[in-house]
Amino acid sequence: MSSPYTTPADLDPGTLPAIKLAVNNKGLVGHVRVLAILMIVSGGLELFLAAIFVVLSFAFPTMFAAFDQNQQPPRPNSPDPKVFVHIVGGVYLAVGGVIMAVSLLRIYAGFRLFRFRNRVVGISSLVFGLTTSLTLYCIPISVGLLIYGLIVLLDKPVAAAFELGAQGYTGDQILSAFEDLVAARAGSARSPFANSTPSEFNTPNSPPSTP
Repeated sequence: MSSPYTTPADLDPGTLPAIKLAVNNKGLVGHVRVLAILMIVSGGLELFLAAIFVVLSFAFPTMFAAFDQNQQPPRPNSPDPKVFVHIVGGVYLAVGGVIMAVSLLRIYAGFRLFRFRNRVVGISSLVFGLTTSLTLYCIPISVGLLIYGLIVLLDKPVAAAFELGAQGYTGDQILSAFEDLVAARAGSARSPFANSTPSEFNTPNSPPSTP
């Protein structure tokens, strides 16, 4: 008698209800962890870029102040260059803060997707990741991840895999379940005569096969 306190994570992968998921194949389930790793790496690079912007937001005014000491005093009624410097520093700080928030969300979503959790968070992080395109450096990465990520996460078998993840099954169990599903579908589609020799299926009017 099985224990009433058995959790889904304790079950054998072969007992997973993959056959009841109303999907005919594994789809892009195998791409989920690839996407998760790409998101974590991309988030780390974007986090490094955000740190550079934050440092520049403080370094730029300091460098200008040191440079301004060697300059002649400004003319009367001319705009104060210090105001422009502080505006530029504020823009760098704001952009760095946005990129940092998006990169942290992307990294968190990557770790969750690796475990087949929080598909909506993953999709949201891909969409919000487009804001890093403001730097122009991240356009290829952001757009590429968005297209690839939406293709993977909107796949029907992938959505079914995340439903299993929400029920408490581990990522390894989910992958094994879909492998079993593919094997089961392949076995049911195979002809019963595929592994048989002609001598085993003689017709009534045919002579018996010789020993």
